[in-house]
Amino acid sequence: MPLNTQWKYIGIATVVGVVIIIALFYFMPSPGSQSTVNEWVMYEAPVMKSIGGKYQATLSLMAQFGEFESGDILYTIDGVERRGYFYSGFASALDYLKKNSPEDSTIFAWWDYGNMIIGYGEREAVAINPSEKLLIGVTNSSTNIETDPDKVIDNIGKALTTDDSAETLSLLKKYDAEYLLVAAGPLGDEGKAKWIFFAGGVPLDDMNNYWIDGEIVGQGMHTILYKMLNKDDVDGFKLIFTDQNTRVYQISP
Repeated sequence: MPLNTQWKYIGIATVVGVVIIIALFYFMPSPGSQSTVNEWVMYEAPVMKSIGGKYQATLSLMAQFGEFESGDILYTIDGVERRGYFYSGFASALDYLKKNSPEDSTIFAWWDYGNMIIGYGEREAVAINPSEKLLIGVTNSSTNIETDPDKVIDNIGKALTTDDSAETLSLLKKYDAEYLLVAAGPLGDEGKAKWIFFAGGVPLDDMNNYWIDGEIVGQGMHTILYKMLNKDDVDGFKLIFTDQNTRVYQISP
């Protein structure tokens, strides 16, 4: 298969992940400086790890950040191979969901994490690709890549950035989702919240009232996303799992 054709089928989340890793790598101290555990270390070649499971998933790991690794996840559904971004900081949350949620569960989360939810977590995800509207923030819009419908991504954005938990509940139920996952940590939702707010209806010209330089501010601090990242109580939801990288909420009985 020609290289250009191969890249056509690689999810944009993979491209985003690689760009993040490379960008952070260039800000690492020089080899002669004191190292810390909070630095990206790039591998000389991808490290392949088979994790098997329902979709015969394989990890192609490209870098390490402290105790966590990042790269791609490859998995197969109905004979079709999918590829998307993987960050091992999600593993504990997804392992928890594999053990404690029904096999036909759908997890509501920002699109970046969809391939991990399916390939590693073996649960359905509401989205696995950006919408066409979001391509202005992640890649050249002329690139031929797969997208999910604008309406789906906009609804995810609205559910996360509303200040009304009843609206969030309604949107989860629209997609038959009982669980909502948000990401904290260095590659989490706060850093990319600009595009989550944008999908939720906040104009880019008004973004400084919600998000500035990787931090949720102002009106953004009243949103469901901010509350969940901070492990606050949210009406209609119960916090069932939390670690340094993730929060998982379940619709309350």
